Amino acid sequence: MGFQQALSGLNAADQNMQVIGNNVANSNTAGFKSSTAQFADLYASSLAGGSVGGSGTQIGIGTSVSSVSENFTQGNLATTNNPLDLAINGAGFFRMNSGGTVSYTRNGQFQEDKNGFIVNSNGLNLTGYSATNGLVNTGTITNLQIPTANFPPKATSSMVVGANLSSSSTAPTVAPFNATDPNTYNFSTPQTIYDSLGQSHSSLMYFVKTATPNVWNAYTYVDGTSADPVQSAATLGTSSTSAAQTATLAAGGTAAQATTVSTAASTAAALAGATPATIAAAASTAATGAGLTAAQATSISNAIAALPAVGASMPSTLTFSTAGALVPPATNLNKSITLTNGAAPLTFTMDYTQMTQYGTTSVPNVLSQNGYTSGQLNGFGFGSDGTLTGRYTNGQSQVLGQVVLANFNNVQGLQPLGNNQFAETGQSGSPLVSVAGTASFGTIQSSAVEASNVDLTAQLVNMITAQRAYQANAQTIKTENQMMQTIVSLQ
Repeated sequence: MGFQQALSGLNAADQNMQVIGNNVANSNTAGFKSSTAQFADLYASSLAGGSVGGSGTQIGIGTSVSSVSENFTQGNLATTNNPLDLAINGAGFFRMNSGGTVSYTRNGQFQEDKNGFIVNSNGLNLTGYSATNGLVNTGTITNLQIPTANFPPKATSSMVVGANLSSSSTAPTVAPFNATDPNTYNFSTPQTIYDSLGQSHSSLMYFVKTATPNVWNAYTYVDGTSADPVQSAATLGTSSTSAAQTATLAAGGTAAQATTVSTAASTAAALAGATPATIAAAASTAATGAGLTAAQATSISNAIAALPAVGASMPSTLTFSTAGALVPPATNLNKSITLTNGAAPLTFTMDYTQMTQYGTTSVPNVLSQNGYTSGQLNGFGFGSDGTLTGRYTNGQSQVLGQVVLANFNNVQGLQPLGNNQFAETGQSGSPLVSVAGTASFGTIQSSAVEASNVDLTAQLVNMITAQRAYQANAQTIKTENQMMQTIVSLQ
């Protein structure tokens, strides 16, 4: 009789309905992967062989569910407002850790616990690579944590000043330069800089047109104190020689005359007690002796006499071409000042390469520096490669870590653990671990979750099919019962 076959069919249909019901129940579960019941026919073991070339008279004894296969196709991505919600677009699983027990999931609904670790709703830790000073440490996989420590400050070490200095400006009638007297300079512009403790300081750059055409002096002050280098006997010799050379050529002298004048200036600067005035007098005498006019000699003398004396601050000297472009290099670019707040001496280099001298008004175009104060974490986000980047209140950002993904040669071999978790098995093979966007791994989308891949329409159709199979097997039992009743009723 066919009771056994029908009963196996009822049991298989019931298990199929359970699989379908589980799919429907999890149609709104993030990261859920639908399952499919797979069936196999059953035959009784027999030593009797069948007929030659055929199956003989052996009749099957029914069916059974041979396996329940997971469907790991991609689910739709839905955006959220939580930056810790992560979705994998492509292959791969998030690697989770619970006290050393590793599991894998496609559900990227994460949150931050009280210690800053990234966990799921069951307290499992998301794993990845940590970072030190913005550099990812790929040697060890660890539980990802969002640090709450302040971002350390950085002292200014370079400053870029780009401005146009009006070519119509004339040398101030009041000398020498005095930062507190606007009559001694032509133009000024401020910039905020930072020390090693992150404290801000006010820096002011003052620009003074010299008597030499197309030559300006740039003074740098920090908190009202000069940060320019101090003139020494050695630097006076170098600067006076350079000034003599430049001024002679600017006055219309030849290269040979410029060499003669600069040599005289160098010789005078080497004498004990040399001052800009004594050097200027020697250069003027040499200029006259070299055949330059009195007016030219006076122009050269004035350029040298305007140099800072020994012990005085040395500004940066900016020389422009007749087209208004800066002629490199500018001089005295290294600035330094000693602070009284416990911070290290503030030392920085000026960059004037974007300076111009055109006929328009004097105006700053570019002002930047590379220092900053300390900052607190005020936001974070994930890149498509899983890189976790923190944003701080001081305007800086830094890599805090990177999510790792895992994949398997046979994902069908993974063992479902519940709570959207899977465990590796011998059938799945060992995990292949890497970061998103490399090799066969998908990319990561932040503020998004992967929806369940359950197709409700298909599941409802499968439900009808399973119901009909159950009804048909029940009808088989009913028919078999009627046949037995016929036999029993024989007289």
